[in-house]
Amino acid sequence: MKYFYLKIGKVVVKAELANTAVKKVKGLMLRKKLKDNHGMLFDFGRMRPGIWMFGMRFPIDIIWINSAMHVVGINKNAKHWKFWKVYEPKEKARYALEVNSGFVDRNDVRMWTEVKILKSSKETKKRYCIHKKLHRKTIHKRRVHRKINK
Repeated sequence: MKYFYLKIGKVVVKAELANTAVKKVKGLMLRKKLKDNHGMLFDFGRMRPGIWMFGMRFPIDIIWINSAMHVVGINKNAKHWKFWKVYEPKEKARYALEVNSGFVDRNDVRMWTEVKILKSSKETKKRYCIHKKLHRKTIHKRRVHRKINK
């Protein structure tokens, strides 16, 4: 599992990343509870974001975040087992963060609050480090190739 530590206002949340189709559909479905200051971050990319509450065992707060990492919408106390209800943001959003119900009020999360990514799990860090190394190698090869051709 991939985890990110997000800072929303003054509080830090450990968020599990749901970036594949299967993880997005399953979400927090059938989990009995969610620890305090834990959540699930959905990356919708270019898809139209929406959260369906089917299979949920507890109410949650949904925090909608845009690509500039600001809160653009909040759904407080989304009811569980509402299979006919789909929660959507009013503004354009790329991410949705699901947290325990009451989180928004307890931590004074408001519209346009900045969200920062503090750090990620080892697995995620490893993947991004490999990507950076490959990127550096290709840049180095281009520079060497340019010098030879001059």
